[in-house]
Amino acid sequence: MKDVFSVRRSENGNEVLKQLNNPLVTNVRTLSATTENLEDYESGTTCLMSVATAMTVTLPKVQKGLQFTFVWTAIPTADSHIINADSTADTLLGGIAMIDEDTTVVATNAGATCAFAHPNLADHQVVIDAATTNTTKGGEIGSWLRYTGVSDTQWLVEGVMLINGSVATPFT
Repeated sequence: MKDVFSVRRSENGNEVLKQLNNPLVTNVRTLSATTENLEDYESGTTCLMSVATAMTVTLPKVQKGLQFTFVWTAIPTADSHIINADSTADTLLGGIAMIDEDTTVVATNAGATCAFAHPNLADHQVVIDAATTNTTKGGEIGSWLRYTGVSDTQWLVEGVMLINGSVATPFT
């Protein structure tokens, strides 16, 4: 008989993680506080970035198999949305498509309307800097990022960031 789920203790031992082998339901959590700390037992959650004001989200200590998806449902206006790894030792790899949401045709692209951004070796956070006139690092409504733990020290980041203006990398 095939196992329906696997059970393991969370890093802090207070919660039990249950991960379905083939999940049919995804947890959705609306993030709206200035500071949000995700826990390892929330793996599999889709997080809605739902406020235009400053927000800092901290991921749990990376573990192989953890996964979080972030979807922007509000455009950051004058403040930043930041997604931090638990520590500078938890680094990022992968890449994201950066697309100017005003572009409705395939760009000949002089580097300003679409690009592929990837983190440097020591990068551990994504910073969506907002300005009153544009969001050049992403964060337009419909932007999304998925973080997947591929080791005990690295998050794989993938997604599509919709921008307004010239492309700038959000990785730091």
